[in-house]
Amino acid sequence: MKEQLNSLRVLLTNDDGISASGLVLLEELLGPLVNELWVVAPQTDQSGTSHSLTLRQPLRVREMGSKRFSVSGTPADCVLLAVNQIMKDCKPDLVISGINRGKNVGEDVNYSGTIAAAKEASAFGIPAIALSQVIDPVDYFSENKEVDLIYSASKTHCVDLIQDLLTISWPANAVMSINFPLVSDGVVKGVAVTHGNWRKRGDKIITNQDGRGQPYFWIGPREEVDKNKGGSDLEALESSVISVTPLSLEVVEQDVLQNLQESLNIKKTRLRWS
Repeated sequence: MKEQLNSLRVLLTNDDGISASGLVLLEELLGPLVNELWVVAPQTDQSGTSHSLTLRQPLRVREMGSKRFSVSGTPADCVLLAVNQIMKDCKPDLVISGINRGKNVGEDVNYSGTIAAAKEASAFGIPAIALSQVIDPVDYFSENKEVDLIYSASKTHCVDLIQDLLTISWPANAVMSINFPLVSDGVVKGVAVTHGNWRKRGDKIITNQDGRGQPYFWIGPREEVDKNKGGSDLEALESSVISVTPLSLEVVEQDVLQNLQESLNIKKTRLRWS
């Protein structure tokens, strides 16, 4: 991309909702540094909605301030509406999604609305960065703890890291996913380029009964395993290192594709397919 922040029109979005502390912090950090700052974010918390689009009901857009809009939909809806409607005459040069309240590592990228918003921007050919902050599980649903403590590492380092990424080029179909470790003083031990680490062994299912005796279920926290797999995002975060993982929109496994083509070509010859 090789641009400077002060020359860019930047769109911010997230999946935690337009009032989320991580998004507000990102606005405060980037607002004075960019040419134009726009915010188009979900009206309510949309965590875990992945890359879903709202197709069976209308979307409502509410202006919340100058260049600041909420959308009654998913993070992907937000980017889609921003590019094609809200900012159709002044499309963004860069999309930044976050700062997410909680990490997005390993297979989280398949569920995360934060990552999906960045991927939606990338599908339009717009460079995109997703920012996520590791937090203590006890602080996940609490807004009582000071923002400076929860987002200590991301507040200290995200602007410099964004500027560093802007000095390099990356493919149009790539998204940069950055995870900041949980450190109380903002002091991290470095930055590592990492790969995802598949760690899922099944979510904990919490069962209970409502007041009428009917069962209900909560999908509980995910088990964390294989944290020390070499070069992974989890390993970096466990070592108080910022993790930078390039993600791709490519969904076809190329090795399997080639093997499958060879196998079916053989079968086609044998069965005389037309």
